[in-house]
Amino acid sequence: MIDRYKNILVPMDGSKQSENAFEEAVAVAKRNDATLYILHIIDNSSNYWSQLTLYTQEVMSDLKQNAEEEMNKYVAKAMQSGLTSVKCIIEFGVPKSTIVNFDEADEPIDLIMIGATGLNAMGRVFIGSTTSYVVTHSKCNVMVVK
Repeated sequence: MIDRYKNILVPMDGSKQSENAFEEAVAVAKRNDATLYILHIIDNSSNYWSQLTLYTQEVMSDLKQNAEEEMNKYVAKAMQSGLTSVKCIIEFGVPKSTIVNFDEADEPIDLIMIGATGLNAMGRVFIGSTTSYVVTHSKCNVMVVK
């Protein structure tokens, strides 16, 4: 049993459930004096981009800039809540594997706090839930937040 979490990861996708996970993650990080890692993944999997035959560097740059602006709001909110160690990471990739394989922390992540569902309802039907995948494949504890 872990007495105290040191590094908490919260993936954000803009859904209400990820917002709830963020709020819980801030509270748990405060209680544990932990570093909070806020992760946003820009899905560049073939399923997501299948209707785009070509996405340019400019499009990708715009997506990243928009994500940075949105995630900076979460960083500010976490800091205003009293956290002293908050890091924001924006990645391109497949969300479920990017979350499970996250290794940007100085020390291993020891808790992932993730929303029960995300924005991609069709993905849950065809390829399985990101949350389910993370719970099944993660090397650390996972807290699912509704």
